[in-house]
Amino acid sequence: MSEIVGRMAIEADFAKRLSRLSSKQRAELRDKLGDPPDPSRVTSSDWARWEQERRQEMAGMLLAIWMLAANQHLEELLGNSRAVGSQRAAMAKKGTDKPRSASSIANDIRAAAGIGNTGVNDRQHSAMIRQGMAATAKQAADAAASNIKTARDIIDAAGRTWQAEPPSQETIEQVLAQAIGPSRDASTAATEVTKAAVGGTNGIRPVLQDMGYDMIVRWWTRADALVCKFCRPLHLKPFNKWSEVLKRQLGYMMSDTAIQSVIQSGGPPIHPSCRCWLVLEIGTSKTKLDRKGGTGPIEGGLFM
Repeated sequence: MSEIVGRMAIEADFAKRLSRLSSKQRAELRDKLGDPPDPSRVTSSDWARWEQERRQEMAGMLLAIWMLAANQHLEELLGNSRAVGSQRAAMAKKGTDKPRSASSIANDIRAAAGIGNTGVNDRQHSAMIRQGMAATAKQAADAAASNIKTARDIIDAAGRTWQAEPPSQETIEQVLAQAIGPSRDASTAATEVTKAAVGGTNGIRPVLQDMGYDMIVRWWTRADALVCKFCRPLHLKPFNKWSEVLKRQLGYMMSDTAIQSVIQSGGPPIHPSCRCWLVLEIGTSKTKLDRKGGTGPIEGGLFM
């Protein structure tokens, strides 16, 4: 099973949207700081408004990515035609100037998705959309809060330096770009696309379980020279080996808390700008699971 179709184009579009918003917010921040710049002029309500704008900008795109991953993997595993419709819904948002809500994207997905011939019914698909909306709304809120907290910390730290020595205009612009700029937007886009895609992959597991399939979840990387030392040892490893691999090979660099966070979140990203993905494998035979305990736990662990 492959990573989501058009991953790099989606990521680039995501980064472009964030950068466009950042440019506006950077201009507002510059005006608020004044001349000479003073972070105390920027109010908590200003930061809260910028956080809200970022949350709204990300929510719709993340939901579209979540559903694109879910539907694509259903198609690859079971021959479900919904992937095409979901991809159209995801791409429909591309190039629009006005941000759209997650519910608006969800409506596009519902309109575009076909029933297919795999036994995935409307109830299951609606449940997937609800799960995706909830998961990506939280993801957007967390990412936006993290972005703005980092930006605020950078500006406040710079402000303390500026009190002792007034900055040049070039220095001010460098700090503004570090706080809310293209490089941070690119990292956010890469990280959050991965997180949403992995969420969508994990999101189809209850559907497959409901249909009676056993599953194995594997961590995948591009397995090339660019793969980092954190992700490389996880390539092809099933869920129940992740903790062992991380502790054995990276325990000296990662705390137990960080390792457990990776396990509990259900996979990548393991670090900023991570581009790994998950692969679901189903058994060669369709085995109905006993709803009172079954033949055993699904390999790959609990659905996250």
